[in-house]
Amino acid sequence: MTERKYKTNLNCGSCVAAVTPHLNGEGRIRRWAVDTRGPDKVLTVEGEAVGAETVERLVAAAGFRVLGEIDSPRSPDTEGTRHVQAVSAEKPVAATVPTPESRPNGSRSCCCSGSK
Repeated sequence: MTERKYKTNLNCGSCVAAVTPHLNGEGRIRRWAVDTRGPDKVLTVEGEAVGAETVERLVAAAGFRVLGEIDSPRSPDTEGTRHVQAVSAEKPVAATVPTPESRPNGSRSCCCSGSK
């Protein structure tokens, strides 16, 4: 199992809900979480052979961006791990969000911060 962390533009629960079906739909991802409170909006992905390109593609499919990888891959220490906003593949979240096609530049507008 490898854990990778990415800086993103996922700002709120609606943003997280938009990427949920994409990340949950990738069988190689075991667990993922987004810290929407931190300034870097860190997306942590744990799984087998899940590369940065895959995560970037999945996040982009929801109309958002990965702004860069934060640190090198590592094996997660499951004891003491704390996630601010965890969403598991077993418990998908549904939300109504505007489609990227509804925006002139193809990116989503976040309800909490205006356009991205």
